Amino acid sequence: MSRYIYYNINPEGETLPDCVCRAISLATNIDYYRVEELLEFVGDYYCCEDLCVSCYSNLIENIFGFQVFDANGMKVSELSDMYPNDILLIRINSHLTCSICGLLLDIWNCLDEEADIYWIVER
Repeated sequence: MSRYIYYNINPEGETLPDCVCRAISLATNIDYYRVEELLEFVGDYYCCEDLCVSCYSNLIENIFGFQVFDANGMKVSELSDMYPNDILLIRINSHLTCSICGLLLDIWNCLDEEADIYWIVER
């Protein structure tokens, strides 16, 4: 059964609308500020806004090489339960979150939210 723990990886402890940087940094173990730099680079390269879906999807899929999967409307908790030994990046409406070994780590509990896509992070 998946669980939730409040976790804010933002180095300044702020709860900005920075879910993309927080989730990617946590899932990949890449420094938060480095993730920001990578998103800026990808945004410039693909002519998209740094935190938009197409920008961070390009980073996750084309730079990191993680495969995208259709969540088929499953809830975040169901996905977390399905992958108890893996790290997931999970996209829900206007939010990106991270599940590590069935544990959702985020600044808010979105376990009951419906996901549209997710990525399994290769270690």
